[in-house]
Amino acid sequence: MAEKLGGDPIAAFERQPAFFDDPAVDRLMHMFLALAEEVAVTSERLDTHEKILAAKGLITADEFATYEPSPEERGQRVANHKAFVARLLDVIQQEINKSG
Repeated sequence: MAEKLGGDPIAAFERQPAFFDDPAVDRLMHMFLALAEEVAVTSERLDTHEKILAAKGLITADEFATYEPSPEERGQRVANHKAFVARLLDVIQQEINKSG
């Protein structure tokens, strides 16, 4: 079962099984798996949205492919990307803070 968002990622990591001799490799593996899970869920949800909208005749697949976001939307996307990367790297940052 995945950890709830906002939990302590270090504590969650410490409850995870170890697969490699180097704990840093295990941390990277857990980060990779969390990222892969996020991408899979996001892809499924996006596919669902596109299919529902197309079935209702509200938008076509071509419109999705050629959409150009506004400057405001681009700015929000950049902010979202930065927040995502910060969450992804939070385990490493906490480890640095813990040891430094």
